[in-house]
Amino acid sequence: MGFNLQGLLTVDVEALALYERLLPGGSAWAVPVSGEGLPDAWVLPEPMHLTDGLGDAVALPGDWFDDAADADWQAAAGVPGDTAPLSSLDLTDLRFASLFSLAAPAGVVYLGDTTFGGVLDTEYAAVCVAGRLRAASGIDHGKPGREDSGTAFVLRDGAYTAVPSDSVSPIADCAAVLDPRYRGAFLFDGYLPRSIRPNASRPPREAHAEPPKMDDAVVAEWSRFFPFLRG
Repeated sequence: MGFNLQGLLTVDVEALALYERLLPGGSAWAVPVSGEGLPDAWVLPEPMHLTDGLGDAVALPGDWFDDAADADWQAAAGVPGDTAPLSSLDLTDLRFASLFSLAAPAGVVYLGDTTFGGVLDTEYAAVCVAGRLRAASGIDHGKPGREDSGTAFVLRDGAYTAVPSDSVSPIADCAAVLDPRYRGAFLFDGYLPRSIRPNASRPPREAHAEPPKMDDAVVAEWSRFFPFLRG
């Protein structure tokens, strides 16, 4: 058993409402998580994984993001101009975290982890609050048996910086921005799901029924990047 997890962690139910606005019916696939001493939260499927898994049942609207405004969005969101050292964390991931954090007061973490047969592969995360990137880090553990200990990075002073791989715990570090109870926590022993790639026609839960509650000023500021917010 291992992990093949890509999704979005939130402690705010309001993020489910915006997810449902973007992908009608999609919030029914959110996984509630809880653990002793840890916040009650939800892990939302990576939206493209949801649409891939469900086929024609749900689709991202064409106006969810304005590609022509990408450079302006990066500046507004505080996203570095250089790509992250770990290619698994890309701009699309950061766009989703930026978007959903607009409805989540504590913020939203985009997270990913791959572990197979007990062998660590990659772990990465980025957290946005009010649309803006607050923290990001990642580890590539390298090949088993090799002398190197892998590579790691953090977001520091607006740029991605290489750090020792034993100095970061990407998901817990970023999740601590949402709630300090995450700091130093091990989240892979029953808290986080091992995978969240929907591939069945029947959702496991009811979709979130309440519409998102977003401030008009927030919509006005960020809808130039995420045009569907105007609808």
